[in-house]
Amino acid sequence: MLYRFNTGGPMGGGVVTDAAGGRQYVAVSSGSPSDFWVIGHSGSPTIVVFALPRR
Repeated sequence: MLYRFNTGGPMGGGVVTDAAGGRQYVAVSSGSPSDFWVIGHSGSPTIVVFALPRR
């Protein structure tokens, strides 16, 4: 494990990475729009973006 962060809900989707301006960014989705799929673990749907340090 390189990094741990509480997103406030379950990880509900994939991970996207991109680079801009010499930095790499990693975006993940958290939360669930419905209790149908994740019973008891809902949360507001949120996109969390992390920026990696510049090289």
